[in-house]
Amino acid sequence: MIKRWKLLCIIFFIGVLALFFLYRVDRQNHRDSDAPKITMKEKEIKVKVSEEEEAFLKGVTAEDVQDGDVTDSLLIEKLSSFVEKGMRTATIAAFDKDSHVSKAMRTIVYTDYESPQFHLSEPLRFPVGTSLFLQNISVTDCLDGDLTDKIKILSDETVDEDRAGEYKVQFSVTNSAGDTVTIPATLELYSTSEEHGRPKIILSEYLVNQEQGDEIDLWQFVEEIQTSDGDYKRTKKGVLNNKETEEVIKEKDVKIEGTVDCDTPGVYEVMFTYTHGKDLDNAGHVRLIVVVNE
Repeated sequence: MIKRWKLLCIIFFIGVLALFFLYRVDRQNHRDSDAPKITMKEKEIKVKVSEEEEAFLKGVTAEDVQDGDVTDSLLIEKLSSFVEKGMRTATIAAFDKDSHVSKAMRTIVYTDYESPQFHLSEPLRFPVGTSLFLQNISVTDCLDGDLTDKIKILSDETVDEDRAGEYKVQFSVTNSAGDTVTIPATLELYSTSEEHGRPKIILSEYLVNQEQGDEIDLWQFVEEIQTSDGDYKRTKKGVLNNKETEEVIKEKDVKIEGTVDCDTPGVYEVMFTYTHGKDLDNAGHVRLIVVVNE
């Protein structure tokens, strides 16, 4: 009796194993082993900077042998740095219910892309002892917005904050697409005692982003000159007028040094100098940076 019971148990156990094996084989035979197929009408698509990543998937579909249409699973897995200005590669991924993944590449071209742009709220002139040289400079970017905290200041020489003089520096910034913009500039440290009493030239802008081919009138940026005799402010007639004395400062009275080639992309520095009265030592100056963009 006991032997018969043992034999029945063995037969039952073998049967269970056989059924489990058959179940695994059946699952394997019916399991989806293929990843979805991604199809796109165009390998390259043009978009605006303001468009969301959904626009990158326009005209892209995904089909799976087992699950059918899995277009809803499409996503942008990765965006490369620019392969050239305004052009990058998007890696598109699709999934099925068995977590199979397929990928495809698509070229993204921004039709209205512009490189990051620097801005200056004040001239790059600081009293001796100052070390906050980035306090008046900012950067805006059409992709990332405000990049001011990404600005780096570079120089081949040490900027001695305790010594008056002019220092050649570069301001550099890179956005998330790998586009690096570098602006060469002159950073000036001055003695407050020597600066006292000199004319102060105030510009409407201290860094101008200019489109290639557009003309520029440098005199128009001079808004005001402050002197010991009062302030001279721009009027509609294009001159600077002292309301108290009715005296005026004209364009010919201000020395403008430096040229801007509006047909050639690059960075240009222009120096404005004004001498008040006959004392040649009683002169004030300020620089304007002009960036001619492509």
